[in-house]
Amino acid sequence: YIEGLMQKEGTSAMMKKVLQVVLDKFQEIHDAEIPGVIDGSLLFFQKYCAFEIRRRMEQGLRGVILANDPGTGKTRVVQSATADRHTTVITPNSVVSAWEEEAGRVLENTDVVALRYLHSEVRKNILRTRRSTRDALTPHHTYVNREFLRGTKDSERFALLSDNKTVVVHDEAHSR
Repeated sequence: YIEGLMQKEGTSAMMKKVLQVVLDKFQEIHDAEIPGVIDGSLLFFQKYCAFEIRRRMEQGLRGVILANDPGTGKTRVVQSATADRHTTVITPNSVVSAWEEEAGRVLENTDVVALRYLHSEVRKNILRTRRSTRDALTPHHTYVNREFLRGTKDSERFALLSDNKTVVVHDEAHSR
């Protein structure tokens, strides 16, 4: 399509240069392999979003907001962008299982622990065990409902969920 626009009669030299930059970027994303992601599991625009999130993380940015429309695969994009990184997803209880199910559709390594419907002490014990074996579990993904973090006087809860090497994702962050 873009090549067609470039060849269209009346397209200025400047516009052809702009379109060439767009085409080169799209080709780069099309050809890119995202580590840890099942080949063919992403639509192009999802791969584009994951690619851009990864680029920003590699640049050292401390935060990214993904605000795509409902139903466009934000969960899949985030899982793809963080597939090869330790990740903690804090999400409403109602969608923890959706993250877990989607992981099976997009991640090559589905080392996922979904912590819901468990007493906080049981969750903490699971997290302590995972933390002690972290290097053997590269990467791993933890999905926890935000209710687990409501015990604000228990600082260990959040400490067990992340460190400076963990990507923390706040799903439905607007509701906090």
